[in-house]
Amino acid sequence: MKKLRLALIGIGGMGSGHLACHATNPRVELVALCDIIESRAINGVKKKVSEIITDLNALGGKHGIGI
Repeated sequence: MKKLRLALIGIGGMGSGHLACHATNPRVELVALCDIIESRAINGVKKKVSEIITDLNALGGKHGIGI
């Protein structure tokens, strides 16, 4: 089965819950985390995320993800 390629924008509050949920789902591939607070995104790397992005504009077009 093909995995859903997902980028999360905002890792604080609700976003951290979304990260925890999606990181354990075998049908989801987390390809990027985007947060203006870099330390939040860096903590997400422990969840096997491919890339950290701090500028939302840099996310557009990467990894075949549309915004």
